Amino acid sequence: MVRSRQKSSFSKMSSIEQTEVVTIEGLRGLACCNLGESFENSATVDVGYSDAVSGSKQIQLLGLTGVYSQMLLENTPFLSGLSAPFGLGYVPGQWMESISISKGVATVKNGYEAITGTINLEYEKPQTADRFSLNLYENSDLKSEITAKINHRFSEHLATGLLLYGTYSAKRTDHIGNDGFADYPLQQQFNVANRWYYDNGKGYVSQSLINYIYENRLGGDMRFDKSMRGSDPDAAIFYLARALHSGEDIEFLARRILICSSEDVGMANPNAILVAMAAYQGVMAVGMPEARILLAEAAVTVATSPKSNSSYLAIDKALADVANKRTGEVPMHLRNAPAKGMLDMGYSVGYKYAHDFPEHYVDIQFLPDEMVGTKYYEPGNLGYEVQIRKWMDHLKNGTPLRKPDSSSDNSSDKSNK
Repeated sequence: MVRSRQKSSFSKMSSIEQTEVVTIEGLRGLACCNLGESFENSATVDVGYSDAVSGSKQIQLLGLTGVYSQMLLENTPFLSGLSAPFGLGYVPGQWMESISISKGVATVKNGYEAITGTINLEYEKPQTADRFSLNLYENSDLKSEITAKINHRFSEHLATGLLLYGTYSAKRTDHIGNDGFADYPLQQQFNVANRWYYDNGKGYVSQSLINYIYENRLGGDMRFDKSMRGSDPDAAIFYLARALHSGEDIEFLARRILICSSEDVGMANPNAILVAMAAYQGVMAVGMPEARILLAEAAVTVATSPKSNSSYLAIDKALADVANKRTGEVPMHLRNAPAKGMLDMGYSVGYKYAHDFPEHYVDIQFLPDEMVGTKYYEPGNLGYEVQIRKWMDHLKNGTPLRKPDSSSDNSSDKSNK
């Protein structure tokens, strides 16, 4: 019998830094998963869900969370700011060669984010890794993962590696709390990375890495949201009661109602968002059990309001144009001219102050030349948007505003008398 022992992690001292290294042997114990699950064998780092609905996670290093830990990928800043909560799921565990955790030392190079230390990830190197590796995984909740690694060494000086990863989860589970909220988000993710290594043998070494990530995730309580969107106050109250009974976070419930009041009610009832916002603030002020009353009032308000997603569609269309089109420059007459020289250049020349005109409206060009005629907001035919449509049609086309029929009002008054 041949027996041996390999370290899955070890600590080392480098100057004043104390570093814990999670080796590839430690990572091999993880048949699946990603960086967020790769610290299970580390006593230094704790990773937990900061929001189980969206699947975002946060790292705790020396008891402090998030922005106090600097994430590095092969000594390059990585996963900082807003990408950190979701970025832990963007690094497949099977791609990594080691993780080095340096504790408790902030440096000028790494800045405030390194106040509790740095976490440096090392991917497998194509010049030393296996030529081919394939790993398949599936759990009882039908979450599937596949990881493939292909490495080729052209010569002793040049090597390349292709790393592939995909995960798919389509089964919505509600085992935890049975509260109507998904335990984990439905997720589709695809990662591909290509890295090159060159060593001329004379002390010059070059490495490059190109990484592409696609992800789509969906979480939350679709029954609660859909009930409000579908104008069923009874169902909305029922699913709200289920969530409260199981101990769901009341702040989260208030946020969902607030989002629905804007996304699904919108301008059809602009007061719905005021009620939802007031409920959110009230929930944070009073807590349970009284918060249930505020949540119920807000949910019923949203469920019974006329619906419109016109504003939602408008901003998404505008964002797509800004991202994908040549949207042009702001017209000169709309630009401020704080200095005389700017007036001479045409800034602000020709601008007309709307309040100086009848009905406080003036017909001048506001969009850039390339975007003239583009329509983003189209009022719906329900609730307050009926009045918006009439008013905008009056301003743009001169359509007369319909005045109340006084004769019908008088006859009604007489009959009442």
